[in-house]
Amino acid sequence: MENRLQELVRQWLLEKKTQHADIPLDQDLFEGGIIDSMDYLDLITYLETSIGREVDVSIFDDSDLGSISGIAKQVNQQLNAG
Repeated sequence: MENRLQELVRQWLLEKKTQHADIPLDQDLFEGGIIDSMDYLDLITYLETSIGREVDVSIFDDSDLGSISGIAKQVNQQLNAG
């Protein structure tokens, strides 16, 4: 499922940020100026709609939430937890 989530994040980036299509999985999207906090909320809403489940970002580990792989990992952990 984590790979599927990574693909969903990439798909969102392609739709919203076309100039950033080939982003490495571990690149920080905030530090790179690719997304801001409003984009992040839009991305989470997109993921929730795509997977049919609510995502609680308040329990995300802040040190690992800015990259494609980090977002996918944290959402996947929530899905596996319950």
